[in-house]
Amino acid sequence: MHRLRRIVLLCWCALVLGSVPAYADGQRDLQDGIRFYDNLDLERALELFDRASNAPDLSTGERALALIYAGLSHFELTQTAKAEASWQAAFRLAPD
Repeated sequence: MHRLRRIVLLCWCALVLGSVPAYADGQRDLQDGIRFYDNLDLERALELFDRASNAPDLSTGERALALIYAGLSHFELTQTAKAEASWQAAFRLAPD
C-alpha cells in the first residue's frame, strides 16, 4: 500500500512539474553575462546574452542591452561582422 502511494505521488508530481512552463530567467542571464563579460570570459558571456536577448521576461530595453553587450563581446573577439549585426539588432529593437 505504501508503495502504491509513492507511485501515485511521484506520478502526480511529474504531471504538476511537467506542466509548468519553462521560462528563461532573462534577468539572471543578463546580469551573469555582464559579470562574465567583465571577467573577459567572452564565450560564456555570449551564450548568456543570446539567451537574455530572447527572454520573454525582459523588457525591450533590457533585451537591447543584452544585444549591445553581445556586440561588445563579438568586437573583443575580433568578430566585427557579428558585432555590427548585434548592434543593429539592438537598434532595431529599441531605437531610442
